[in-house]
Amino acid sequence: LKKGDLKAGKPAEPKADYSRSLTLYKKITREFPDYEKLDEVVFRLGDGLWAAGKEAEAVPYFQQVVTKYKKSPYVAEAQLALAEFFFMKDLFFAAQKKYEEILAMAAGKKVHNYALYKLAWTFYNLGGADAANYRKSTDTFKKVIGNLEDKTARSEIEFRDQAMKDIVISLAEVPNGFEETRDYFNRLGGKALMMKMLDRLAKYYLSQDKDEKAIAIFRYFIQLDPW
Repeated sequence: LKKGDLKAGKPAEPKADYSRSLTLYKKITREFPDYEKLDEVVFRLGDGLWAAGKEAEAVPYFQQVVTKYKKSPYVAEAQLALAEFFFMKDLFFAAQKKYEEILAMAAGKKVHNYALYKLAWTFYNLGGADAANYRKSTDTFKKVIGNLEDKTARSEIEFRDQAMKDIVISLAEVPNGFEETRDYFNRLGGKALMMKMLDRLAKYYLSQDKDEKAIAIFRYFIQLDPW
């Protein structure tokens, strides 16, 4: 792209080519059915298809890992991929089942908090069908935040921060969401965190045309710090 050549636009990002790897994996599954690491090959085949943007084609391979290789170290990741597929397709009841299966697996520990986080969002998306799911969503987000409380790795700290932001969305849908947000974050991090998250909640209320609820929060701010 030449400088000033606006018509050309932004050059396209290079795309990884998985075709050779996928062809090799498929050949192994056909010609070496007794290969001792066939579970890994099948998982890699599904993973490669997913990475290539062929999620629907990847699903049968992940399902094969789950059903045929139940003791495989890739079962939890395959289950997670299936759950993500269902979530992506708005099949939230199916996604809920898969996330819960992962959480019940000892092998699912390495993806436990992520599965729990996505389960929280799954409950939120099911809230339209049953408002009780908003409560489940909120409580599940709290579990994620609690699990990550003492973590020091940057990725885990950032993950916890994201969960704290997201729980506000589900708190907005439960009875007494303002009061629960206030009390929860005050216990979690004191006044500064509480004010930050209440401000986030108020802005969310405004975006949903729930002006009276937002005004109640702004009045509370004035009470805390009067002129």
